[in-house]
Amino acid sequence: MVLLIGLNLYHLAIYQQIKNKDNIKLYLKSIFYIVFFSSICINVHFGQIIPIVQSPDSTAIDTIPNAIDSTILQPEAPPFDTITIRFSKDSIDSEVLYFARDSSDLRVQSKKLYLYGEARVKYKELELTADYIEIDIEKNLAIAKSIHDDPAHRGFVTFKGEGEEVQADAIEYNFKTKKGLSVLTRSKFTDLYATSTKSKFVSREDDDDVIYGTDAIFSTCDAPEPHFGIRTKKQKIVPDKVVVIGPSNLEIMNVPTPLVMPFGFFPLKQGARKGIIFPSDYDFSPALGFGLRGIGYYFPINDRMDLTLTGDLYLRGSFNVYASSRYLKRYKYNGNLTLTYSRQLLEEQETGLYAPNISGGIRWQHSQDAKSNPNQTLSASVNIQTNKNQSTIYNDAASVLTNTLNSNVSYSRRFPGRPYSLAASFGHSQNTQTRRMDITFPVVDFQVQRLYPFKRKSASSPKPRWYEEISFQYSSKLSNRFTTTDTTLFTKMTLDSAQFGIQHRTNVNTTFKLLKYLTFIPGVDYTETWQFKTIDKVFDPTFIITPRDTMVVDSQIFVRYDTIPGRIVTSQIPGFRAWRTVTVSGSVNTQIFGTVNFKKGIVKGLRHVMKPSVSFIYSPNYQNPNLDYYRRIQRDINAIDSVFFSVFEGGIFGTPPQSGKQLGFNYSLNNIFEAKYRLRSDTADRKFRLFDNINLSGNYNAAADSLKFSQVNISGVHRMFKGMTTLQANLALDPYMRDDMNRRINVFAWNAERKLLKLVNFNATLSTALALRTVREWLEGKDEAGSSQQPSNPELGPQSLWDVFDNFTISHTLMVGVAKIGDRDTFMIGTNNIQFNGNLPITKNWRITLGSIGYDFNRKQLTYPDVGFFRELHCWEMGMTWQPLRGTYNFYIRVKPSSMDFLKVPYRRNNIDGPQRL
Repeated sequence: MVLLIGLNLYHLAIYQQIKNKDNIKLYLKSIFYIVFFSSICINVHFGQIIPIVQSPDSTAIDTIPNAIDSTILQPEAPPFDTITIRFSKDSIDSEVLYFARDSSDLRVQSKKLYLYGEARVKYKELELTADYIEIDIEKNLAIAKSIHDDPAHRGFVTFKGEGEEVQADAIEYNFKTKKGLSVLTRSKFTDLYATSTKSKFVSREDDDDVIYGTDAIFSTCDAPEPHFGIRTKKQKIVPDKVVVIGPSNLEIMNVPTPLVMPFGFFPLKQGARKGIIFPSDYDFSPALGFGLRGIGYYFPINDRMDLTLTGDLYLRGSFNVYASSRYLKRYKYNGNLTLTYSRQLLEEQETGLYAPNISGGIRWQHSQDAKSNPNQTLSASVNIQTNKNQSTIYNDAASVLTNTLNSNVSYSRRFPGRPYSLAASFGHSQNTQTRRMDITFPVVDFQVQRLYPFKRKSASSPKPRWYEEISFQYSSKLSNRFTTTDTTLFTKMTLDSAQFGIQHRTNVNTTFKLLKYLTFIPGVDYTETWQFKTIDKVFDPTFIITPRDTMVVDSQIFVRYDTIPGRIVTSQIPGFRAWRTVTVSGSVNTQIFGTVNFKKGIVKGLRHVMKPSVSFIYSPNYQNPNLDYYRRIQRDINAIDSVFFSVFEGGIFGTPPQSGKQLGFNYSLNNIFEAKYRLRSDTADRKFRLFDNINLSGNYNAAADSLKFSQVNISGVHRMFKGMTTLQANLALDPYMRDDMNRRINVFAWNAERKLLKLVNFNATLSTALALRTVREWLEGKDEAGSSQQPSNPELGPQSLWDVFDNFTISHTLMVGVAKIGDRDTFMIGTNNIQFNGNLPITKNWRITLGSIGYDFNRKQLTYPDVGFFRELHCWEMGMTWQPLRGTYNFYIRVKPSSMDFLKVPYRRNNIDGPQRL
């Protein structure tokens, strides 16, 4: 106080001297010292120092710095005397930053600060934002309120803490006790929104923060007024851990429902954790009863793998079990495995008894990062189903119409610095209609790269000598195959069907240039096959009487029989047997180019590429009795007719060639036609392929005693409209005549009918796949690579008719053929159907899906339509799928996938309850 009085006296003395204009600088300097020392005195009086801190937006922000209880601040010695300052014990332990867009008012006597307009206060990790904030410096208290005087402005008070964010109409927070109160609080935790009338939140350094509330509603709807939610009177929220609620009930559009819960909890912790999976759907089936779908348990095995066990349970004893595991090792590999087991108890109409229908499935996908190990790779794509498991559980078109399933697991290993490699694989093919299943396992393939044993390491002449081009290659393959049905897969019958064998192949060839433009490649191929099981056939002359059918006439039973005079009995003989083949071959090929250029017109030139090839092949007669590869056996009791059979029939590598001695000459001519054109808008020529691979081929066997010429086969491919339409054609012509049984006879067509070649058959396939987005870009003159067409914004809905059909595909297949039946050429239509697939966004909220809908013009019926309708309802969604041919449908109204997606109303009919099963 004494210092202030002295400063004022100093001010009066200076003022007396400013009458002279030369002393104006002295007066301004005195004013600066008076203000500076006065501010120090005022803040020392209150026990605080408030420095000025510049904010990032260049606006001055007052701050409250660290206060040290009972500590004396010792600054560096200034050029003037130092001042000892003692801070209050009640001051806070960190600085408080504040900002106001409109104005701020600091009242020293009441020790309060008022902030107006986009006010913001930050203390440590806590931040408070509001239209109006009042800070009581003495009580360490902040009061924030929202202002609603402008109807266009709906402000909120926002409080951000460690891992939490709260919005409210008003918040009161104590910086010292770290406790606060709020009114009309709205918080978000993961995907869960909590709105409460009053809340109290407590921040604790040594424990988790807690929020207590009354009269709250929890929902995953982000609307200001939630469309649905769970209303409760009391709740406790531990951010990032759990929400615990007391007695509550479900509200929809602010209307309470009869659904009441005595208590509940919502986990908020993110990341992998074990726990119960609540049912994803509810079901009622007249055949299966009431059921829960998707109930199960989740196991996070470690950071790289998890396991999900779910199931569908029905009151009448039927169930489906699913085990799904995902795994991932970054920069190494990733994949997933799903096992399915289904047991359905169905009532048999004849007996009225319940019989189990058991099916299962295995799905495995595995991929390896290409950079993880360039010398070793493992990939897998497995899809095995038993007893039509896929179409039994699901009704979509892809699951029902897929008749062929394939699997492949492959492993390969390269040895750096070595000329060989090793590969192993597992293969599977399955037809769900015939139930036939072929499994090839194991398959081990050892390959030796082509070697040039006579090539010199350092040649004195740049031109290699002829013997240096002689190369050698070897490969060995071990394979085993099981043939079974999907219902007998895990039985002894499958093991008994195993066919095991090993095959060795070696090849020696070389390359010569003839007449500068011809390439001659002679070679010798040797193959040796080892089998560990052969067959033998004998004729059993015993008469076999087999009943054919039974008739009942006037209460008398009549049975008709088919009498078979003898039969051929086949038996398997275990033991090692080998068969060998040798083939000597040579081929000559070249390429011929023809070009025609035009100076006028759009077409600038035509180009024809011909690739002729002529080869010869020699192989001995493997039906020689001395080799014992083939045997002859009678097939009737009179021994008039006999048949050849191979003792290696059924082997995994087939049988030795049964065409007799071969001294054949093969010929082929491959043709490619291209055109070059330029439009007026183009700056460079464009290429267009007129015909792809028009191929003509055949052969002549000089060692045959008859029918030395083979059929002449002609095939070609033509693509139109930038590959959207493809035309494939195949034509077979024969130089020989045929008998009434359509068998070739040794009479030339030229000698009989003066025709060089006779038509055997002709077939053509015209397939079109139109993606309407591609058609749109094509009509607009945009290339696929340079298209700038941006997809429509789904938030705005379709803006034009093109946007509706952007994801729509139309497919049409037409297969026609001409075959010689008797003396007449018969025209046939093999396939003629049209398919529609796509997703049609009719409006912003409505869309229609066509899983598969089409029409078969031959059968004159629809081809399994699968139609879906979907409606967007903000936080809800409504949908329906319908398969009319199967009589199945699924209708639902449900909350969108979230923490509350268990709220749904399903109504469906499965294929078990439908009028027919596919």
